[in-house]
Amino acid sequence: MRDLVKRTLEAHQGFYKKLLRSAKAAGTIPPGYDVAAASASLLGVLFGMRVMARAGMPKASLRALRDRALEIARILPRTAASNS
Repeated sequence: MRDLVKRTLEAHQGFYKKLLRSAKAAGTIPPGYDVAAASASLLGVLFGMRVMARAGMPKASLRALRDRALEIARILPRTAASNS
């Protein structure tokens, strides 16, 4: 079971890496952007959000986590993300 979970998490992280590498190649994120660190962070935040959503946590908490995930991916600047 542990190996299955590990492979699943690695596949998810690989998906985020692929998206971030594409964004980097397109010039939408800086050349020095740490794709490996960002993909690991996104994985943790997004899986944490799933757990919190299933536990019935307030929507404001989930939105705050969403905003941090977008910051990690550099999709939204911090000030814009905080206003949602």
